[in-house]
Amino acid sequence: MVICIGGHCWEIVEIALPVRGPGGVGPINYPPLLYDATIIASFETAARQTHKEDVKNALLQGIEAAKKAMQRHAGPGVEIHDEYPSK
Repeated sequence: MVICIGGHCWEIVEIALPVRGPGGVGPINYPPLLYDATIIASFETAARQTHKEDVKNALLQGIEAAKKAMQRHAGPGVEIHDEYPSK
């Protein structure tokens, strides 16, 4: 992305996170799920730091849609929460 103001332009640096998602044992579909979750959680943390409320709200709506899609594709027996569930 490039932003130009009054003839002065800045190339916006892209933050590519994560370099690697969490790994581990489990069925073959676990690593992609954990990788996607790492990206979504990172975006959510970054979105909460956005200064303009309308931009923040748009980002968070997209993140919520991504989390719902991730849950749909996760399969039976997988629960996705924002925090550890109460015991």
